[in-house]
Amino acid sequence: MSAYRGPELLTANHTLERFDCGDEPLNDWLLRRALRNQGGGSSRTWVVTDGERVVAYYGSSTAALARTRCPAESDATNRIRCRRCSWVDWP
Repeated sequence: MSAYRGPELLTANHTLERFDCGDEPLNDWLLRRALRNQGGGSSRTWVVTDGERVVAYYGSSTAALARTRCPAESDATNRIRCRRCSWVDWP
C-alpha cells in the first residue's frame, strides 16, 4: 500500500527521474527547472511523494499584469501583482 505524503516543498532529496505525467514539457520543467527556479526565488514547487519519489506536483510563480488603461487621476502603479499557479495530476 502506498503512503502518499505532501504536498511539501521540492528539495534536492526528492527523486524525480521516474516522474512521468504524460506531458513531456511538464516532465522536463520538473526535472530541469523547478529546483533551480525555486533556488532563485522565481517560483515554488510543491510535490506529493510516495517515499521520496515524486508522484505529483504543482508550482506557482509571481507575475505582473501591465495596466494599459488607468484613469489619469489615479495614483495606482502601472502593474497589478498576481500569482500564477499550475498543477499536474499523477498518472
